[in-house]
This record gives sequence, C-alpha cells and structure tokens, in this order.
Amino acid sequence: MDNPSSFSLGLVLKTFFFGLILPVVILVAWMLCTGALKASNTVIMLGVPLFALASALGLWWLLGKRHHLTWADLGFVRPRRSLWHLLWGIPVAMILSVTIVGLVSTGLGLKPAGGEQTKQIIESGISLPVLLIIAVVADLVIPFLEEVMFRGVLFGFFRTRIGAVKAVLVAGVIFALFHVQPTIMLYVLPWGLAVTAMRAWLDSTWASCIMHVFNNTAVTAIAVVSLQ
Repeated sequence: MDNPSSFSLGLVLKTFFFGLILPVVILVAWMLCTGALKASNTVIMLGVPLFALASALGLWWLLGKRHHLTWADLGFVRPRRSLWHLLWGIPVAMILSVTIVGLVSTGLGLKPAGGEQTKQIIESGISLPVLLIIAVVADLVIPFLEEVMFRGVLFGFFRTRIGAVKAVLVAGVIFALFHVQPTIMLYVLPWGLAVTAMRAWLDSTWASCIMHVFNNTAVTAIAVVSLQ
C-alpha cells in the first residue's frame, strides 16, 4: 500500500493527468463530436457533470485501484484539532481574500471577476433541473475532486520534501495558477493559501474540503441573490 511518504513526482503528474487533463480532453472531444459548441446552453452546460464524472473515474482508478491509496493516505482523517476552528477560519480567510482582491484590483485598475461566470450561467436560460445539477457538481463534487488532487496528493508530496510551511506556499500558488484567469486568480491565491494552511494546521483534508465547498456555495448563493 502506498502512503503520503511514498508519493512520487510521477504519481503527482499522473494524478493531474487523469484528474484534470484527460477529463478536459474528453470534454472537448464530446463538445466537438456532438456539436455542443453550436447547441443550446443546456447542452453545453451538461459538459460540467461530464467533466466531473471523467475526473472522478480517473482518480478512482489511479489512486484507488492502481496505487491502492486509502482515504487516510490522502489526508481524509480525523483532524488533529477541532473542525470548529473553521467557524473563524472560513470568515477570516474570505475577508482577507476579498480585501486583498479589492486593494490589488484598485491599484492595477482591474475589475474583480467575482461571481460573474455564475451569473452568466444563471441568466443564460438554462432549465432549472440542469441548473441544480450544475450547482451540485460545481459546489460539491468538483471541490472534493480538487481537494483530492491539490490538498491530498500535491500537498502530501511537497510536505514530505520541503516541510509543511513551504508546502502550503507552493501548493497554494499552484492551485491559484490552475484557475488561469488573472482576475479569478487574485481571489484564489490568498484563499488557496488560507485553505492549504488550515489543511496543514488541522492536519486533515476534510478541513480544506469543507472550506472549499463553503466558498463555492457562497459564490453561487451571492450570484443568485444579486440577480433578484
């Protein structure tokens, strides 16, 4: 059985290939083959759960079946400190992230992305059942899969090689870079660092997973309320 101390660079690279790159390729292929790019918004948005399914199956096969990793190996264990610390950790992380985004955006003359993408999806005329499916996938499933990759495998890999503090910095920065869009990265960078720090401090991926789900759900809720 593998364990975090035996995480290799090869396993990290394969994790992101099966959990991210291959699902993107499958999604693009599906859209091209079905003509989804020219189809309705509903058909296009159905690609979101398709991506999540491909990612989940890829990670399950690689980490579970191929390398026989357990949930504990990925950090899904009882936290060293109480999860009640998230009651202050989450709002502090969000306030700091929003503050940093505001300061940097003002200084650089950028417009923060906020929940604009979520608003566009809601306003696109997609049917309610599809919207609910997308919300569940985007707010619950995808955050969980990202936690497996970033705070499970990636953080575990770096922590055993450069220590927890440096691992928090490296894993947090890489997490932000994967979000590509600069205006989104402005928020994700401080938030990702805070989430990774809580994962290290509480010594459980459950902590970062809860924070991640809360953040995505909050963004969706704020976008919905702002349209009322």
